[in-house]
Amino acid sequence: AQVLAPEVATSYEIGRKSESWGGQLRTNAALYWSEIDDYQATVRDQVRAATFIANAGAVRSRGLEIESLMQLTPELQLSLAWGWIDSTFTSFRSATCPPEVVGRTVCDATGSRVPGAPPWTLSASIAYERPLLSERTRLYVAADVMRSGDYRVDLSRHTEIDAHTLVNARAGLRSLHDRWDVWLWSRNLFDEEYFSFLSSAGVFNAGAVYGLVGDPRTFGVSLRVAY
Repeated sequence: AQVLAPEVATSYEIGRKSESWGGQLRTNAALYWSEIDDYQATVRDQVRAATFIANAGAVRSRGLEIESLMQLTPELQLSLAWGWIDSTFTSFRSATCPPEVVGRTVCDATGSRVPGAPPWTLSASIAYERPLLSERTRLYVAADVMRSGDYRVDLSRHTEIDAHTLVNARAGLRSLHDRWDVWLWSRNLFDEEYFSFLSSAGVFNAGAVYGLVGDPRTFGVSLRVAY
């Protein structure tokens, strides 16, 4: 049976929380640094077409996160979030070679980015709510935008998912104490075409790449009742 060494992480973080404009603007910022020894990574055996977990040496992750919440008016709220991460294998000498490498099954991935996470993300949301006809019925409209940078799902350059932007929106009516809520919604409002997943898995490193396309633009109506 395979025995894995436990991951050992050493992490440092420093942050700041602030309020201004009489509490209408709240901002959180955090800077972090983490080093992980005996990092447990997914490894593929291309000959047996098997996937398993193995210790992959060491990983260094460092990044910055900033979040802001602004109450522009009693009815209008805006939030922004930005994150940057640099996650790198500082030691990974027994990585499975990607399909574009011919003649070898084991490669040194030291210095490569850790797959699976974009180097930066940006999101924003806006929400407006006000009484309609009476204080017991509320009208609301909201939208959120999410964008991420390019990243690879595994070590192969053929599994790179391009930067893409997704916009979701909703509008509805609800009771003052959320006894009922009905709303129209749309996901991927502008019908962005993107891959949500790519994989270079295949027998004998044959070079096949499999992908999962992200959901297209979708509309719907939802109703929620609490009793």
